[in-house]
Parts: sequence; structure tokens; C-alpha cells
Amino acid sequence: MRSDGGEADIAVVDALNEQAVDGFVDAVVEETGRIDISFNLIGIGDIQEPLTEISVGDFMQPITTAMRTQF
Repeated sequence: MRSDGGEADIAVVDALNEQAVDGFVDAVVEETGRIDISFNLIGIGDIQEPLTEISVGDFMQPITTAMRTQF
């Protein structure tokens, strides 16, 4: 991308903090006028336990995290 004259930047933002995400997006648009591409890379945080022993909350945590960060 850069070799063709484009720009690429990275940032670390807590994808589960809606205010942080909104603030980051607003700052990028303020600076650049638009966002062409957004890529979210998250750590899922799986909890590894046998299915017969894991709590519903621990089972749902990585699913909820993955879904919320893409919203």
C-alpha cells in the first residue's frame, strides 16, 4: 500500500469500550476526512475448561467479545 503512495496507520483501542472506539473514529475522521478501511484484531480470551465444567459466562465470553468488537 505504501509503495503505491498510500498510507496505513495502526492504533490500539479497547474494542469493548464504546466511548473509546467512538472517540477514536471521530478523531480519525477529523484528521483525515474519512475512513476507507477498518480492521479489528482482537484477543478472544478463551477460557479452556472441559465443556461439562465450564460456566455459561466463561463459555460465552469469547463469543460476546468477538461479536461486540465487530459491532
